Amino acid sequence: RAREKLAIAEQQQAQSGESEEAIRLAADLKAEILQREIEVYDSRVQRYPEEPRFRFQLGTRLKRTGRFEMAVESLRIAADDPRCKAVAQLELGECFQHLKDYAAAIQAYCAAVDSADNSHLNVKKLGLYRAGVLATGLRDTENAKKYLSALLELDAGYQDVKARLDKMP
Repeated sequence: RAREKLAIAEQQQAQSGESEEAIRLAADLKAEILQREIEVYDSRVQRYPEEPRFRFQLGTRLKRTGRFEMAVESLRIAADDPRCKAVAQLELGECFQHLKDYAAAIQAYCAAVDSADNSHLNVKKLGLYRAGVLATGLRDTENAKKYLSALLELDAGYQDVKARLDKMP
């Protein structure tokens, strides 16, 4: 029902020309839905602690709300499952980056790249890109070139990878 209300609110927002009330209503409904999803997945984790996919779902929702420390806990457990390891490692890297633990973030991005198979090619590309951008920001030019060059081999047209490599000394 909450998702139906959100769809209606977004439709009203589009019809009313982005009125402040419609924008606020849509944002409130999104936050409410996200909180309900957190409650649902938390109860599933409590009921089925051996199921890492529920931990993954909980971790991603916690990350969206800005509760990165709690998300890290859930995502670390989810990363032990080979079915969602690559995506969980990518999400972990984003959490660590928000927590300003850049070494752990790069390590998680590299783990995502290493565990991504052909069915997770987008995860591999995004992991290489994020690791390269983060290494660039940390002035680790050698590793940044390594990550971005590997990405260039996979997909020459990926975002701004060519421009980033051209800017490096």
